[in-house]
Amino acid sequence: MQVDRGLLLKVRERNLTVPLTGQWRDETDLGGDLRLEGAVDVDGLLSREEGGYRFRGSLTTRVVGACDRCMTPVNMELHVPVEATFTTAPETDASEEAEPVGEVPNYPLEKDGELDLSPAFHESLIFALPMKVLCQEDCLGLCPRCGALLAQGPCGCSDEPVDPRLSPLQALLSGKGRSET
Repeated sequence: MQVDRGLLLKVRERNLTVPLTGQWRDETDLGGDLRLEGAVDVDGLLSREEGGYRFRGSLTTRVVGACDRCMTPVNMELHVPVEATFTTAPETDASEEAEPVGEVPNYPLEKDGELDLSPAFHESLIFALPMKVLCQEDCLGLCPRCGALLAQGPCGCSDEPVDPRLSPLQALLSGKGRSET
């Protein structure tokens, strides 16, 4: 999301904090089966920072994926807080990724003084994604033998071990094994 040059000039010369709203589209990969459903709504404030700018705000979007246990589609809403600074980086650091200043990530301003908020938005969105996508907290998943959806009821598969190499262990556990003398 590029910030208009006129707005940047207003922030820099008048030392103002201005509201910044709009929509941002992220075409990059979110990883796994997750994808964004539509544009990301952006709402925040842009202010002057020593050597650059600071953005504080939030992103709101919907993410679509598959449940990690049962593979049913999951549609979830995310509200992601974002805070980042954008400053002119020393030339030796120009090719590096964001470097944190304190606890707020810092991104380099582009060479012609333009401000692109996309790297901060993308990184904040990636960090906000759940590690495990579940349709319900107590999702039973799929039967490991027949693949039936266990939320619809028992599939009828037996509890006997599938691997015949483990059958002596099963016999010992059930008391049918040889007795020691």
